[in-house]
Amino acid sequence: MGAGLLILSLGLLASGFAPCLTQTQPTQAAKPAAPAAPAVPAAPADQSTAMFFGGPQKVNVTVLYEPYCKDSVWFITKQLLPVYGQLRKRLIVEMVPFGRARMKVSQGADTTVAFACRHGQAECQASLIHACAINLYPDPDKHLPFIACTLKAWKPEKNVAKCCTANKMEAAKITGCASSQQGKILLRNMGLRTMSLKPPINYVPSVVIDGGFNKRYQKKLQKQFKDTVCKHFKPPVPEPCVVKKRRGWFRR
Repeated sequence: MGAGLLILSLGLLASGFAPCLTQTQPTQAAKPAAPAAPAVPAAPADQSTAMFFGGPQKVNVTVLYEPYCKDSVWFITKQLLPVYGQLRKRLIVEMVPFGRARMKVSQGADTTVAFACRHGQAECQASLIHACAINLYPDPDKHLPFIACTLKAWKPEKNVAKCCTANKMEAAKITGCASSQQGKILLRNMGLRTMSLKPPINYVPSVVIDGGFNKRYQKKLQKQFKDTVCKHFKPPVPEPCVVKKRRGWFRR
């Protein structure tokens, strides 16, 4: 089935749907010689060994997802957000809304970038909204609950006002960004960030922990996210990673 196409300066075209898992890889377009734009977002600095001189050890978690993918919705709302609530002081979370979308740059009088999202044009709009929210409210304490809130709606892009109110964010700023050139630049950068992953993703969501990406264990990781994250902490592990049993304390 076809995918929705979003052209930056030309509006929205037709939409379609696609499964979250497929073996085909996203088509990578040449990097644009676009107008001045913010640098491509880099992965969070590795702080996994900052135990003695930089404070408690923190684990880096990068989540590459699509707003309309049911597996992405389930993981973010049922796994990531609850675990972040328990370990927020020990996690560095990077959210990357793009997944296996495609983008194509057209050079001319006006440089344009076309996005083709696997679940249609509405998903492109939802990704723009999330990219803007992340940029405007870089603290995961702010944007992660907002993202999870919008994903609980059938159409995430329709739930912005409600979720902004719930998280004390300004809806006008986010929607204004999403409809501007800046929003499109931010989504383009999310695409470049996604395409920088090696090996390329073929499953959404894909989760990277401390820079390590293993395709084979994605499904298990997403169902046992807390256990997986806890195994990356060196002793002493955070309290939520310790399980109390009858004869003593054990690491989860």
